[in-house]
Amino acid sequence: CTASEEDMDRNNIKLKRRGERKLYLKSGDFVEFDCKIGYVQDPASSPFRVQCMDGTLEYPRCK
Repeated sequence: CTASEEDMDRNNIKLKRRGERKLYLKSGDFVEFDCKIGYVQDPASSPFRVQCMDGTLEYPRCK
């Protein structure tokens, strides 16, 4: 999986680890996201700790 800046911008999120712009994960690995400044977690959002499954990440959303 690749956590891309474009996908994160679209969902108003950022990687929880500061300074990383793109992250590569193996299937089964976990990554954590936070809302960008000025945004709050969308109540309908998926969890902010996401597992890479077969090359796919389900991004959480902030609004």
